[in-house]
Amino acid sequence: MIKENQEALEKGEKFVADLNISDIAKAIKEKPIVHVFYEWDELPTAADIESKFIESGIANVILHEKKNFSHGRYTSIYNQDFGLVINLTRHGMAISGSGDAHKIYKYDYDEKLATVLNEICKEKSAHYIEIGTMAFMASQWNIEAMTKLPYLITAIGEELGIDISKPLSPFPKEAIELYDYKGDF
Repeated sequence: MIKENQEALEKGEKFVADLNISDIAKAIKEKPIVHVFYEWDELPTAADIESKFIESGIANVILHEKKNFSHGRYTSIYNQDFGLVINLTRHGMAISGSGDAHKIYKYDYDEKLATVLNEICKEKSAHYIEIGTMAFMASQWNIEAMTKLPYLITAIGEELGIDISKPLSPFPKEAIELYDYKGDF
């Protein structure tokens, strides 16, 4: 499993290297909202994306569980500006009868959602990224998907001149008491 995860990290680095980080960072700087679309078993990755963008100070994140989005929670994406959409997708694989050839595909809903989100992003001059793997087990899917995130957030932060490990320097004194708070809530 270690070898597979190391390979996933290498793929994650290449995935981000192939993106136009300069344009993505510019869009996020102008409109610091990121919409993330996920299914329930992809929630760990969605939460990690939210945490990384918010804690680095790069952007606010709105999470959309796909089924809820489909049933009417799409108003904000039409009415408000944003810089980036990240769609977490699961990929399937069809194997031919001979067992040698295979075709990677997206599930029908993800195909339709991708079309809608791409169109909205074009209208809003925003960027669209799909993050997904063919891993069947949800735990492995999340591990493989999350391998892209450190590279993505670091590259965007560098482009924006933000040290994501210390986005506030000096750290606000008022926040230190809250950070170290140990009393009752």
